[in-house]
Amino acid sequence: MSLSRFIISAGAAVAAGLVFTGNASAQVSDVPWADNNILKLGVVHFAMNDETSDLAGPNTPPGITAEVESPTAPTFTYTRHIGEHFGVELLAGIPFGVDLKGSGTIEGVGQVAEATVATATLSGVYYFTPRTAQWRPYVSVGYNYTTFYDGEASPVLEGALSGQTDVSLTDSTGPGIYAGVNYAAGENWVLSGIIGYNKAETDATLRTDTVVDMGAGPVNVGIVEREMEIELNPVIAFLTVGYRF
Repeated sequence: MSLSRFIISAGAAVAAGLVFTGNASAQVSDVPWADNNILKLGVVHFAMNDETSDLAGPNTPPGITAEVESPTAPTFTYTRHIGEHFGVELLAGIPFGVDLKGSGTIEGVGQVAEATVATATLSGVYYFTPRTAQWRPYVSVGYNYTTFYDGEASPVLEGALSGQTDVSLTDSTGPGIYAGVNYAAGENWVLSGIIGYNKAETDATLRTDTVVDMGAGPVNVGIVEREMEIELNPVIAFLTVGYRF
């Protein structure tokens, strides 16, 4: 297991374990926020502040870059209250697809690649108002882990690179900061909004089984490997409905 996978797995285990950890000072039975756990479901939008390096490798024209589209996906969050003003929160996006479009010297060709993304952030939360308040604004700071899998090159890209192309992207870890508000909409229901920012980047590797026309017919010249650095750094917005228990 990689260090990044260990960090997020351990963090999620800690958050889940807190469900079973009693905190006598936080057990208040006669206020709206007496329940220590909140599970929320909703949607999340990633507004990418992306920047990429030129695609680099043998026989690669200069100026080929990519633009990462900004996806919207289902999400869930889990919060464990610890005392009056503190908590631990896990933010996670249900795995979703993201597209890369050609830019730079290949702008206008459309989609060049796609991948599936899974992301989660474990953070510490501070609430500005007491547990009895109907409105509970808060801030949080955490650590994000993002993994990319099932990368695929589009036919347009494979045609430009002269062969079937495998796409792989490295995992990303980095800090995240967030601000949100919970609104007690009933005895157990919570409406929430969160906006935040994650530091995230990945390195894309393209391995092309290259076939070129040498005049006498197509010739397989072997695997050509190219690389691109991609900074994502998304601004993230959540809208969720939660249940306290």
